[in-house]
Amino acid sequence: MPESNDRVGMARRDELAAIVSNNYTPGSVYIPAVGAINQFLKASGVSLSSRALASISDNIQKVNSGERTEASASLRESAVFTRDTISALRAGHFGEAAVTATGVLMNATGSALYFANYDRERLPPSFQATYDAMHP
Repeated sequence: MPESNDRVGMARRDELAAIVSNNYTPGSVYIPAVGAINQFLKASGVSLSSRALASISDNIQKVNSGERTEASASLRESAVFTRDTISALRAGHFGEAAVTATGVLMNATGSALYFANYDRERLPPSFQATYDAMHP
């Protein structure tokens, strides 16, 4: 779980920054957003759990390779941050729980409202028509 003075957790932020840099994907909004939020949280002294690093790294690599949509990557992050929030609450780290709960809300909202439409826009026109027919 994230802890503000956790050196290992802060080192994970550096590792995530390298993963973002190494997986530049033209046209992606998700990967640069992860990078920007990671920089902000690092500057704010908020560390990163090993569970979140593993999940976010997997998401980035799969978005980069086209195996995962940006919406599903963001939704998966929401689930990981939910577990981190519960762990922080159980440990009595209420400030950390507030930070990870914010991550839950941002990712759930982003996946449903923004990234889903963004993913649709990146589909070939014939796929967009099928998508639109299935999602009135």
